[in-house]
Amino acid sequence: MSKPNGKRSKKGIFSAQRLPLAKRYVEPPSRRAMFLVGGLGVLVIGVVFVFNVTVQQGGLISNGPLSSNHATFGTDCASCHTPFGEVSDDKCAVCHEKHSDETGLYTFASHYLYRSADTTRLAPGKRETRCVACHTEHVGRQALISNVADAQCLPCHAYGSFNERHPAFEASAEELADEANLTFPHTLHVREVMDLEDETEADNACLFCHQPQPDGKNFQALDFDQHCAACHDIDGTPNLRLAPAGAASSGTPGVLSLERIRRQQAPGTRWAETMNPYAFQPSGRQVKKRQVTHKDPWIRYNLDRIRQILYPSAGPVDSVNAADLNPALNPRQVRAYQRLSSLLTDPCQKCHVRQEATLLPVQTDQKILTRAVFDHRAHVIQQRCLDCHTAIPIRESLANDTDPPPSLDHAGIVNIPQIDVCQPCHAAAKASNTCITCHLFHPDKSHWSNVLLYLKKQD
Repeated sequence: MSKPNGKRSKKGIFSAQRLPLAKRYVEPPSRRAMFLVGGLGVLVIGVVFVFNVTVQQGGLISNGPLSSNHATFGTDCASCHTPFGEVSDDKCAVCHEKHSDETGLYTFASHYLYRSADTTRLAPGKRETRCVACHTEHVGRQALISNVADAQCLPCHAYGSFNERHPAFEASAEELADEANLTFPHTLHVREVMDLEDETEADNACLFCHQPQPDGKNFQALDFDQHCAACHDIDGTPNLRLAPAGAASSGTPGVLSLERIRRQQAPGTRWAETMNPYAFQPSGRQVKKRQVTHKDPWIRYNLDRIRQILYPSAGPVDSVNAADLNPALNPRQVRAYQRLSSLLTDPCQKCHVRQEATLLPVQTDQKILTRAVFDHRAHVIQQRCLDCHTAIPIRESLANDTDPPPSLDHAGIVNIPQIDVCQPCHAAAKASNTCITCHLFHPDKSHWSNVLLYLKKQD
């Protein structure tokens, strides 16, 4: 070996420190055993992996137990996972999209359409996310993967929280009118029900008509026979005295008698064969009906006939205007037919709204919260009906034994509370105030048929 100054050193020593040189070459230990042990370990791991994947269906490599809804897939990873890839939405759709609609109930397009009726957002947007972004699996058998965190909603709905910048309830904040098409003062009926049922609590009188469905979230549709007939006795209806219709060519306003309807045997008059003829009484040159029933077919048939004469181009439920009037009728005839329609429906107009020879249909089943759900059963334990529903001054009027004016008490008032009525209880330290407490991202699965019809109508 050489020294740093370039001169050769004496044989047997090395460097300035005079380190001795070995008599023979020192070979490193053999690595054969290390490679043998390592290879054997890799082989064992590989065999265990293959056995676990092929026989035990990947139990060792799973991140954790699946939720109970997906537990049956725990032995078949391929039912959800794509080999060497992620869980795709197509895998979820195999089970959850079994209703053959083009839009897809679990798509963003369906979310936009079902929750906002905004058809302009049917095309996918930039913020479309996959199913697994919100529904995280392998976190335990009892986990609810439908419990989605607010963070998944806030990128599109930047409201912060329910107690911060959440918008006011549209129906109550904007005082939207409800097309109930019914003359109905609530205070009067609450007082009558309390007297009829010997009830001291006004809230219980509300439930006489507003009867909840079994799920506690919605109410059963109003029904005349169940909710109204006990008080609105048809036997007390005054007699109808109307002029008979003249010949078809004369154009004289009048109604068709039951006998004449039977003779004509026109389509849609099978009801005339079973109607009691003694409900009518001869009265000179008038048609006298002694008894009027709810949805009376004789009244409805004559009303449809008058409507067809006045508005021949309109359908049975189409809205009409002056432009649709029959040009063959002069103003005097138009007024005569309109007066006849008013006289014909006089018993009906005590509750129903007549417009242009038509009794407007009553909305017996109204869905006010189109973007949220509300469980009355969970709230009525702590609050009574009139604690929250205060848009109509029922309690004040009952206490003063007065009836509020029609402008403050009518069927068109959407009597739901403002958002500030809910916020004191639904706060971070109290009752839940997360997005999914009230809102559903996907359509309500308990009403598949309604959802499908709605989607089909929008296509």
